[in-house]
Amino acid sequence: SSLSSNQLVPFKSVESGRILIIFLHRLYNTVGDKLFIGSLSYNTNTDGLRNHFSQCGNVSDCIVMTERDTGRSRGFGFVTMSSEEETQKALGLDNSDLDGRNIRVNPANNKGRGGGGGGGGYGGGGGYGGGGGGGGCPSRFFSSFLARLGGDADRESRSSKFV
Repeated sequence: SSLSSNQLVPFKSVESGRILIIFLHRLYNTVGDKLFIGSLSYNTNTDGLRNHFSQCGNVSDCIVMTERDTGRSRGFGFVTMSSEEETQKALGLDNSDLDGRNIRVNPANNKGRGGGGGGGGYGGGGGYGGGGGGGGCPSRFFSSFLARLGGDADRESRSSKFV
């Protein structure tokens, strides 16, 4: 049997439901610590990319995307900085030299665009959506879900109750 649109999946406690909402909200609605790094040399590996960005602060996550079959770099990667301030510093590395190439540094699209083309894993072309469609959680999910919990019609005021 499936749930109707006005039923909620029961949680053992209100607190566990609230924790899930906070987790999902932060996962799909975070603002900008993830960066898309393009124009990487095929010789650049994850350790080299992490080292380059560590001059701007703490790198909490870093990956150079590679071909599944050969393990060869695909020429782009992602870096996640620990704070917005460090992210802003890291954006200053746009057009800097890394392994003989001027790299491109842009905010990653982490809102689940998905979109067509290129890539599994973190997604292609600057997004964390998982290439080839899908990925992400539509904001209407939160609007509908949070509306059933009661509260204001305004997304920001609803969100602030949980964050």
